[in-house]
Amino acid sequence: MPSPAPRADVPADGGDRLAAYVELVELAQRQLDAVEAGRHDALPPLRERWATIVAQLPSVPPEAARPALRRAATLCDALGRRLLAERGDLDRRRGVLDTGQRTARAYGGEAAPDAVALDRTA
Repeated sequence: MPSPAPRADVPADGGDRLAAYVELVELAQRQLDAVEAGRHDALPPLRERWATIVAQLPSVPPEAARPALRRAATLCDALGRRLLAERGDLDRRRGVLDTGQRTARAYGGEAAPDAVALDRTA
């Protein structure tokens, strides 16, 4: 799945007042990039930073923050879709493993033999 377009619609004006909103966009993009690269280990610190920023925002954002919030929402939606797709893939793989284990038990009573006899004389 390709990443959404860069944040060209986020206004650069507004100074420090909008910096937190712009950082949310950057964090959302970094999260999406990490998931697309298979680097799920990078998500916890990004989520922590996200929570820290959100906790400091006013309850009503300034009008000038609207484009950044829209962009962050778009990226978060893309991230959610990507994670759901990965979850579905993992669920399918688990299903294949479960089927294999049930088949092995049906034939031999166990999913895998406890010990394998090897001819060590060869």
